[in-house]
Amino acid sequence: MRKLLFSAMEKLLFSAVICVILIFFLLFLKATQVSSQNSVGPKTKSDYVIFAVSAVDHDSDFVAALDYINEAIVLDSNDSFCYSFRGNISLSQKNYESALGDFIRAIWLGSKDLSDYLGRAQCYFFLGDYCSSLDDLNQVIARRPFDAPAYLWRSRVKRAMGLEFESDIKTYRFLNG
Repeated sequence: MRKLLFSAMEKLLFSAVICVILIFFLLFLKATQVSSQNSVGPKTKSDYVIFAVSAVDHDSDFVAALDYINEAIVLDSNDSFCYSFRGNISLSQKNYESALGDFIRAIWLGSKDLSDYLGRAQCYFFLGDYCSSLDDLNQVIARRPFDAPAYLWRSRVKRAMGLEFESDIKTYRFLNG
């Protein structure tokens, strides 16, 4: 009798486990179906920005990132972040004129991010406008005196201009520890 009771309880437990597994499987199928219907693509400016950042961070797909960020700019041409993001992509692809235009626009739109000034300084440097590059780097260092990359870039600009640059190299090394 005890063995029969135990066997019946095992069967009941087994059936309950199977039911739970089936319920989870059906819920998973439903969620997958809903997810595939909703994941058509970006719809808002924020969606395009998120897709652009994801394309760079996860896939290193700069072409897709540029497509997405350009769509975000079409939806809101007054967003300094979008111009800054596009400027950094262009800078990384050595498209200095385009990057310079984007950094100028980001700053003009009121960006307070000093990396826009650093990006603009790098563009000026690569385009041979050392005075403008030095001006931007001096602004970055004045506002953020512990910005090691700014000292490194300023040393490059000063060297290209024939100015003393060793003190900036020393500061860069000190800050990089």
